[in-house]
Amino acid sequence: MATRVVSGIIFPGTALVGDNEVTISFNPHERTSGTANVSERREVGPDGGFTSTPCKAVSLRQIEVKGNPFQDDAGFIVDDDISPDTLTVRWRHKKEGFISEITYMVIGEVPDPVTERDDPDDGDNPLRPPGGGDNPRDGGVPGGGDAPGGGDGRDDADKRGRG
Repeated sequence: MATRVVSGIIFPGTALVGDNEVTISFNPHERTSGTANVSERREVGPDGGFTSTPCKAVSLRQIEVKGNPFQDDAGFIVDDDISPDTLTVRWRHKKEGFISEITYMVIGEVPDPVTERDDPDDGDNPLRPPGGGDNPRDGGVPGGGDAPGGGDGRDDADKRGRG
């Protein structure tokens, strides 16, 4: 399995006091519902859906508190739900506060990417010509062994027993 990481920043903007939410899908990595702007979306690792529920971190990055931060009216709540396909982030702030940014990072396993395997002797690899290059008897010299001009220091006549 390969590892994939997705992250971004949610900007709640001028969301009204009370409950707000945004849903982000992972494949493709984009906002699928909600009105908050999601930016600085980053992805590391191969494309593909998570094979199980991934790990996540969701946090307040920047808040503004108006008035006395120790009174009951200054409250911030961030909650989330995650599945292999989406992350839903909910937030609430009371009248004396404002959430500027919420960050998220999701890390999980995705299927290994499908790659074309290279056949070392099919002639399309310039570092390993057909018939040579990795044989211990020719010193590992590309084109060595039984190939003309082989890498063991003997000419072709010596290799045929003449010389």
